[in-house]
Amino acid sequence: MMQIVDGPGIDGHVFASYAREDTHRVDRLHGILEENGIPVWRDTVSLWPGEDWHATIRQAITDDTLAFLACFSTASLARTSSYQNEELVLAIEEFRRRPADRPWLIPIRFDECEIPALDLGAGRTLRSIQRADIFDDRFAEGAGRVVTAVRRILGPALGKVPDSAAFWEVDPGPPPYPVRELSWLRQKKDETHAILTDAPHARRAQAEAFIPRLRGAQFKTTRLRPGYRGKEIDAFLCEIAAELERVVHDNAELRTALIGVRNGREPAVSNSSRQRWGFPTPGDIRNKIFTITRLRPGYDEDEVDDLLDEAEAELSWLLDECQALRAALYEIETLGALDAQS
Repeated sequence: MMQIVDGPGIDGHVFASYAREDTHRVDRLHGILEENGIPVWRDTVSLWPGEDWHATIRQAITDDTLAFLACFSTASLARTSSYQNEELVLAIEEFRRRPADRPWLIPIRFDECEIPALDLGAGRTLRSIQRADIFDDRFAEGAGRVVTAVRRILGPALGKVPDSAAFWEVDPGPPPYPVRELSWLRQKKDETHAILTDAPHARRAQAEAFIPRLRGAQFKTTRLRPGYRGKEIDAFLCEIAAELERVVHDNAELRTALIGVRNGREPAVSNSSRQRWGFPTPGDIRNKIFTITRLRPGYDEDEVDDLLDEAEAELSWLLDECQALRAALYEIETLGALDAQS
């Protein structure tokens, strides 16, 4: 758990703008912000049935947003149409009305994508604003820097930013960390050991065993009642199985690297799988829409939905483990550099 400090309740919120491809990543960032006393507004959480989407989004951005997080990834930028585009238009309008010396808009990258050069006025673009990178070995530091940046923007509403926040304000590389942070990082090293020795092996085995179940799934055939088109289901299940296998492979590499680092070896983690985009996320599985068959063979909707619920849960668990392993590897490497300096 990444936590800097708790703060008193405040009026307003941080608005998180993202495409559905990045739902899982935003879930993690959302949790980190709220752990640090920062309320977050998201369409999937804060909108209620029956509310006018456009009016509610506009009000949330223009009236109550204390900081706007514009989140991007290669997959989200590949979309030709998304609700995020409407949110960005509203955010840019609001940004132009605000004083130029007061930060409000924070671009965030979830992978090695290029921030769009949206015109912000006065010769500025979205690409010219300092971004935060929250992925791979930059996740822990990047998320912490976002927390610190938001707390600076909120200012008195959250109280004084503690000195410990200085840990997140350093530039990448081997910075001269304050001595007071060494004990915190050593605690992280102990947590890393726990990840390796107390990991839920049975839970991991369950996730891995789900993959052949997914590839060999069979469903009742419907004719006189609606069903899902079989070819679409088969293709989507193959995509999910491929993503599950990729994450399982990544996690195995990360566990091996962690053990090696603990034994004094240099980490050797392949980057090849990180360059593959377009694979389904838990949010994609949850929101997928299939063609409905009528008076022709199809797959039983309830059986398919039940299996997809399981697939979403297994992929979410594996991705959570992957992120925890990456963060642990980053933290234990950082501590090794600090020990070498001290």
